[in-house]
Amino acid sequence: MNKTKLILKSIKHYKTSHLLVLIGVIISTAVLSGGLIIGDSVGYSLRKIVSQKLGNTEHVLQTQGRYFPAKLADRIRTTSDVLVAPILQLKAVASAESGVRLPNVQVVGYDARFQQIGNTQWNELNEDEVIVNSKVATDLQLVVGDQLLVKIEKNGFVSRNAPFVPDQENTVSLRLTVAQIIDAKSFGNFNLKTDQIVPHNVFLPIEELSGLMFPSTYANVLLFPESRFTADGLNWQIKNAWTLNDLNLALRDISALEQTELISDRIFIDDLVINTLNEAKLQPQNVFTYLINEVQNQNKSTPYSFVSAIEGNRALELEHNQIAINSWLAKDLNAKIGDTLSLKYFIVGSLRKMHEDSAKFVVKSVLEIKGFAADTLLMPAFEGLLGVEQCSDWEAGIPMDFSTIRDKDEHYWDTYKGTPKAFVAYSAAKELWGSNLGNRTAIRFRTK
Repeated sequence: MNKTKLILKSIKHYKTSHLLVLIGVIISTAVLSGGLIIGDSVGYSLRKIVSQKLGNTEHVLQTQGRYFPAKLADRIRTTSDVLVAPILQLKAVASAESGVRLPNVQVVGYDARFQQIGNTQWNELNEDEVIVNSKVATDLQLVVGDQLLVKIEKNGFVSRNAPFVPDQENTVSLRLTVAQIIDAKSFGNFNLKTDQIVPHNVFLPIEELSGLMFPSTYANVLLFPESRFTADGLNWQIKNAWTLNDLNLALRDISALEQTELISDRIFIDDLVINTLNEAKLQPQNVFTYLINEVQNQNKSTPYSFVSAIEGNRALELEHNQIAINSWLAKDLNAKIGDTLSLKYFIVGSLRKMHEDSAKFVVKSVLEIKGFAADTLLMPAFEGLLGVEQCSDWEAGIPMDFSTIRDKDEHYWDTYKGTPKAFVAYSAAKELWGSNLGNRTAIRFRTK
């Protein structure tokens, strides 16, 4: 038997096994080929979705409830030669004349740089015009020229959960004309969220949107396209470009006390700032001022007074349970050294839920209203209090009983404004009134 016949007989004898092996190879090849094709298709689809959502964006700086001047993007561009697009993202509710309502709309304030990152160019908008994406147009049954009512969540520098924020309408309503409807290819599906849900997007010029609630053009997101910089490199460029104003901070001179003061548009200054100053060995003094509902001494009481804590003030040197009161308060309460005063105040929790609490302090000293005890700048720039002519016009964001305010209280406000009537130790102020928003309302430095 020659070799050829032997091979043929072997194939014939093991034909079933060979057939199964062949089928297995065919199936395996089909599975692998299908997997590669599907994987490539899925990869392409994902890249396409990412491109539609982010355009050329590679890095994002996104704040958490904070706002900064949009000009920060210009300064970063100047120092790094990197395109930076500032945008203002806000939440809104949108409705059409048909009565259909969308409760979760993303309003995006943009400029030409945003369109550049999205590789698109939209129509120029006239006053009271708006651009919407296809999702909004479809769900609200809109066409170009239709009217759109947008109620935008009103924001500001100060958190809505902060104490003493005035109670006011927290939305801004706009009636706008739909000027253009854009699809995913035109960057209409811009979204920083990681889900694959198509967002309801409404687009307005950033100057117009920002002007509804800020004194100039502000943003809360920076978009960086592909560049030569890594994330660390961009962080360095940002730090090199920003100023105190970008961090909602400012310095002011208190020449009478030979001090400089750091204050915040957010009123309360968080621990990161003080930690940085301590690392720089600048010997900062924490200042904490709070509005008290009532100061009581036995059967006498004084309504609505500011109480301050100045860390490291050698003229006070108060223990945790001690208080220094000014001469006006001492006279009003008939209080003297050694008396125990009760302070009642509101604590603001999440969702602005409030409860009144109290603490007792022993009077250590009575101060004349002069020097640091006559400092009107110790009162923070609370929006509903600063510049108000009389106490009965205060909008403090807390339940107030204006019937308790007397003529003498109005006279004190006329004469001394927000000058604190009492001082406590900083440790006590931090324990009683501190929060995740910050444990100080100012930071002071010696200039001499």
